[in-house]
Amino acid sequence: MPRNATGSYSLPSSAFAPNTLIQSALVNANFSDIATAITQSMATTGVSTMTGPFKAAAGSVSAPGIGFGSSPTTGFWLNGANQIGWAAAGVQGALFNSNLSVTWAGAATWVGAGSFGGALTVSAGGAAITGNSAITGTLGVSSALTVSSGGAAISGNSVVTGTLTSTGLNTASGYKVGSNPTATPGKGPTVQVLLSGASQTYTTPAGVAWVRIRMCGAGGGGASLNGSTGGAAGGLTNFGPVDAAGGGGSSTTGGTGGGSGAGSATWRQNGNSGGSGDNANSANVLGTGGTGGAGAFGGAGAGGYNGAGGGVAVTGSGAGGGGAGGGVNQSGGGGGGAGEYLELIIQSPAATYGYTIGAGGAGGGGGGAGGSGRVIVEEYYS
Repeated sequence: MPRNATGSYSLPSSAFAPNTLIQSALVNANFSDIATAITQSMATTGVSTMTGPFKAAAGSVSAPGIGFGSSPTTGFWLNGANQIGWAAAGVQGALFNSNLSVTWAGAATWVGAGSFGGALTVSAGGAAITGNSAITGTLGVSSALTVSSGGAAISGNSVVTGTLTSTGLNTASGYKVGSNPTATPGKGPTVQVLLSGASQTYTTPAGVAWVRIRMCGAGGGGASLNGSTGGAAGGLTNFGPVDAAGGGGSSTTGGTGGGSGAGSATWRQNGNSGGSGDNANSANVLGTGGTGGAGAFGGAGAGGYNGAGGGVAVTGSGAGGGGAGGGVNQSGGGGGGAGEYLELIIQSPAATYGYTIGAGGAGGGGGGAGGSGRVIVEEYYS
């Protein structure tokens, strides 16, 4: 046995004494054992291959346990329990940690394809990617991220709070941009159209950064012939902090447009008034009903003719209903007024808002009903 368990070598035979017989078998056994020990030693020429574990000294950052003859301060050392350090010229370059993570003291450059199954976090100095990078986990960059060629394919979550510069192709299944961490990745604006209901609840979708509200009050109803039965006023439409007033009902003259609803809006516009019915003050003259006031979304009811009823305004238009048409020597009824229109921008919207859609005013005695109100909510994600 040329070496013991600790690597110490001892001759298998005891030393020979002077003036005693030297037996060839003992000498040959020593030489054979020495030859075996030399064979098991590493040749400096590199022709030997290790058949067991290579056990190096722990070393330090300034004197690595595994170094190089031409650069003894560059190499690897045991920094702690199950933690390997890499040093360059006596300076720590990286730590390969016991939890299987790697801590880089300087920049890391990948010239080939990089695949990360977990989280990749760049906290300082930025990341420069010149090849293809496939990231299936979370990419967190608090400094600069530059993709110069090859592109970056990201199928997980990417949060960039610094500068993102790309001159290549970037493919991602979704983005989270800005300060809203709950944003729905890759989602463009969505729209909800609310056309009916009283005391209802609108729920803001997750990830919405701001909303644009466009809404109108309901239109008033058109009047009967001769205006003997007036049309009813349109109902008020409400969304959260703002109201859009309904249009006025009509008589022989057209109903007035809605206006001056409550709440502070980004922009308001009074509704258009309905048209007055024709006054049939001559023999054999037919009084045509007045057209309803046009709403912001169109759809006004047409005035009736020769005793026909006024047209009903389109649902959700906020337009006025048409006045009833008169017969010979009968005046037409006036058209209903359109509801008020407004727009409102809400930054950082609340989780919910109450809303009520105004009902269209009923027509009087053949007059057309006004169109109900409408709320359009455009939802924008960060």
